[in-house]
Amino acid sequence: MAGGLWIAWRLTRRAISTLCPAFLPGEPNPALLATPFENITSQPEDDNLTNIQEYDVVIIGGGTAGCVLASRLSENPNLQVLLIEAGKSDLAILNSRIPACHSRLIASAVDYNLKTVPETNMHNREIRWPQGKILGGCSSINALVYHRGAAADYDEWAEKYGAHGWAWKDLEPYFRKAENFTPSSNWPIDKKGHGRDGPWQISYPSYTSSILPPFISGCNSIGIPIVPDINHGQTGMIGVTRVQTFIDSDGRRSSAATAYLTEDVCRRKNLKISVGMTVTRIITHTAADGKPVARGVELASGPHVPIRYRVKATRDIIVACGAVHTPQLLKLSGIGSESELTRHDIKVVKDLPGVGANLQDHLFIPLTVNSIKGTGVGYTRKPRVPLKWFIRWLLHGSGMLGSNLIQVAAWLRSYDDPEMANKIEDLTSSPYEPDIEIITVVSSARNIGQTRATNHLTDYWSLLQILLRPSSIGSIAVADNNPFTPPVICANYFNTEHDPFKKSCDIVKSSGAFVSWELPKRADELSDDEILEYLKDSANTCYHPCGTAKIGAEDDGGVVDTSLSVYGVPHLRVCDASVMPRIISGHTCAPIIAIAEKLADMLKGEYGTTDKRN
Repeated sequence: MAGGLWIAWRLTRRAISTLCPAFLPGEPNPALLATPFENITSQPEDDNLTNIQEYDVVIIGGGTAGCVLASRLSENPNLQVLLIEAGKSDLAILNSRIPACHSRLIASAVDYNLKTVPETNMHNREIRWPQGKILGGCSSINALVYHRGAAADYDEWAEKYGAHGWAWKDLEPYFRKAENFTPSSNWPIDKKGHGRDGPWQISYPSYTSSILPPFISGCNSIGIPIVPDINHGQTGMIGVTRVQTFIDSDGRRSSAATAYLTEDVCRRKNLKISVGMTVTRIITHTAADGKPVARGVELASGPHVPIRYRVKATRDIIVACGAVHTPQLLKLSGIGSESELTRHDIKVVKDLPGVGANLQDHLFIPLTVNSIKGTGVGYTRKPRVPLKWFIRWLLHGSGMLGSNLIQVAAWLRSYDDPEMANKIEDLTSSPYEPDIEIITVVSSARNIGQTRATNHLTDYWSLLQILLRPSSIGSIAVADNNPFTPPVICANYFNTEHDPFKKSCDIVKSSGAFVSWELPKRADELSDDEILEYLKDSANTCYHPCGTAKIGAEDDGGVVDTSLSVYGVPHLRVCDASVMPRIISGHTCAPIIAIAEKLADMLKGEYGTTDKRN
C-alpha cells in the first residue's frame, strides 16, 4: 500500500512539474537588466553610452549557439554575461518538450513565420522558413535529429575555404564535450566515439516502429550497407542507420536551452537573461585610429513602444541570431554592402559585402506511401493527440510521443549511380561522402507536416529525400531600416541542381513494407520531366540555412575571421550557422553547438589573459 502511494505521488509530481514548471528562465522586465531611454525617432540618434548598464559580454540571440555561450562563459564567476532573446522560455511551451509534436510548432507563436520571396524556379512558391523565436532557438522547435556530419566536410572548410582551426580534428572534441550519450541495447555501437559527461542528452528513441527492419532490408537490397553509427567521425558516411536524437531519459526534448540553461546555471549571479526583447541595432563608436568599435546594443520590446533600452559591453558583443537574423542585424547596424545600406538610409559603419550573401539550405522532397497497417502513427492527421499517448508520455516519458517520429535514414552518393554520373557535377567533400539523405517520417509530411492526410483508414509513411550538397546560392537582404520588418529571403532554390528522386522509389519497392503510392501517384513511373515538376511543386526546406556571415578572407566574401570576429569592427563576433563557409552533408544543430563550445573555450583563454578594454 505504502509503495503504491509513493509511486502515485512520484508520478503526480512529475505530471505537475511537466505541465506547470515552477522555474522559467529569463527576466521579462528589461528595466532590471538595461538602461531605459526615450525613443525619439525624429531627432538624430544619440549613441552616448555614459552611465549605461554594462556587462563584460553581451550575447544577442538565445538560440542554439547563444545558450551554449551563455552557460559556458558564465562558468567564470568574474565575467558578467547578458543573454538577450526575443522569445520566451521553451519550458512554457508544452509542444516544445514533447518530441513527436515538433511539427505543431511550425507557424506557431514560437516561430518567426518567415517566408522566402516567390522562388522563380519553384513555380513562384513562397517557401515557409521556420525559425525559432524561443529560448533554444531552432533546437527547441526542430525535428530533434542529432547528426554531426561528415568529417571531410569540416576538413574542406579549412583546406578549401580558409577556415583554419575549424577542421574535423578541431571540432570533434567539442561534439564529445557537449554530449551525454545513452546507447541503445537493441542497436549496439562503439560508445568510444561519443561523450558521456556533457549537458546535451543524446539517445535513440525508446519507441521503434515495425517499419524499421523492412526499410533497412530494402536499402540493403539496392546496395546500401548498414552503418551502425553515422556519427562515428571516421571516413565514409554512406549507409543506412537508426537516427540518433536529442531526447532525454524522460522522453523530453533536450534543447540547447534545457541542456545548457538549467536552473542552477540560470541562478548564477553573473548571468542575466533577458526575454521578450529584440535587439534593434549594435552601437559602435569610432576609436582613435578611426575604426568603428562595437560598444553596446539597443533593444526594444516592440516596434511601437516609446521606450528603448541600452547596455554596454566591456569586452565583446556576440551575435548569435542565426543565418537569417544575424545578417539582418548586422546590416541594420551599418555593417554590410554599402550600396544596400545607402539604399535603405542606413549609416555605413563597415562596407562588408559578404554579409547576407552565400546563403545555402537543404531541400527535401516528400514521397508519401501507404504502409502496412499498424506501422504508422497518424499523428499529423489528427487534430488532437490521443489521450492515452499523452498520459503515457506524461507519466513515463515513453510511447510514440517520446519519439521524434523519425526512425531510420540512409546516406548515399548519386554520383555512384551510372545513370547520374554524367548528368551532374560531384560536389561532395570526399569520394566517400554522400550528397543525398533519405529519411523516414512516421506520417504524411507534405508542407513540413502542415498539410494533413485525409484518409483516416490508411497508415502513411513519408520518405524525405534531402539534397545535401546544393550548388544554388541565395541571399538575405533588409526590406527597410525598421528592425521589426522581416528580412528578404531569396533562397534561389533549383537554380542549378537536379535530383535523382528515383532512389527513394527503389527503396520503397524493395522493402515490401509499403503497399501503394500516395504522393505523387505512380511515383515509380514518372518521367524525369514529371519528377522535376513534382519537385518544384512539393520540395520544401529542412530549415538548415547557413553561410550568410561566413568564415573566410574578406576579399572572398568572408565576414568573420577564424576567431569569428567581424572584419573591421573590433569586439564584435558572430557565432551561429551563418559562419559556416559551406553547408555540411547533414543536419546543422549539432555542428552549431560544437562551434559555440569551441568559441567559448577560445574566449575563456582570451579573457583569462587580457584586461578589459577602456
